[in-house]
This record gives sequence, structure tokens and C-alpha cells, in this order.
Amino acid sequence: MPAYWKTTDIGIFWPEAQGDEDIVDRDSKIYYRDVFSSTTRLRVAAQTRDPSIIRHDIAFCLKGSANTWWTMELDDVTRCGLINHPDGVQAICDKLEKRFRQAPSRALAKFERMIYTVQDAQRGQSVAAYAAELVAQAKQCGLADSPDILVLQIWRHLDLPLRLNIDEPSPGTSVKLSSNS
Repeated sequence: MPAYWKTTDIGIFWPEAQGDEDIVDRDSKIYYRDVFSSTTRLRVAAQTRDPSIIRHDIAFCLKGSANTWWTMELDDVTRCGLINHPDGVQAICDKLEKRFRQAPSRALAKFERMIYTVQDAQRGQSVAAYAAELVAQAKQCGLADSPDILVLQIWRHLDLPLRLNIDEPSPGTSVKLSSNS
């Protein structure tokens, strides 16, 4: 496991970052506007890097209101506990998700509007990126408890001409998201 890391390895959670996408790639840096996209990345990083280093340097991955929350809103005892607890990365993620979760009505409205269209496919928009964004939005709405339901929602949010060529997923169907999609 690497003994060090850079914020560019993980990305920066910046809820107010400009753009419409949940994940913004700007100037060779990844900015997460969506808390669930950011915390998923943190959890994955903790599996491949020393979690204690991530816990101690988490402030470098927070910008804007997320950094204000970490430095000003959290009391010193809570922050110190999160940094020093062996399962602190998970606890930090839980706290971030609780604090930065969208209002349910806003999250549900966005979730319901999300459609992957033929034009998206023609423009080369990744199906995996669409599915990942839909899953992140489902988490915001509290609709991500069942993998079967998530797979069905991904299918339902395909534009009708695309859905006509793809069978409705049956229970137990899984989705493999890869960067080659």
C-alpha cells in the first residue's frame, strides 16, 4: 500500500463546483459535486491506500462548503475522533453523506429527469458514467437499497428506442460498469 497519496489520486469534494455534472474534470483534477460519488471514491481509495493517511489528510480533499464544514462546523472532539478512529474513513463518509445529502424532493426530481438517449450514445457519452450518475442520484433519494431495483431503474431510464433493443432485466441481473462502456 502506498504510504502517500495526492488529492489528484482521489479527487476533491466541492459541492459548489461549477458545472451540471456530478463529477467535473477540470485542469487535470476531479471535482465531485455529489457527496455519494465522492464518498464512494474515498471508500475505494481506503482499500488501496493507507486509511490512516487518508483520515489525517482528508481536509485536502474538501473545498468550499465541505471544507468549511470540516474546519468550522465539526467540533474538535468529533474531528479528532474521525481522524484517529481505525474505521474513520467510513465514519467520515457517513458524516459527509448525512451533511451534504440533497433535499429528497430535489434529488427525486433530478433522478426522474435522467434519461440516456440515442443522442447521448451518438455523442459518445459513456453508459457507465450515466449509470454511475443515476446510482449516485438514487442514493440521494434513498432508492439505492436493492441492487435489483437499481438495475431496473437504469434500464427504465434508457430512452425508449434503446430500451426496445435491451431485454428488461430479471431479478439477480447485475451491471458491470467499466471505463470501456
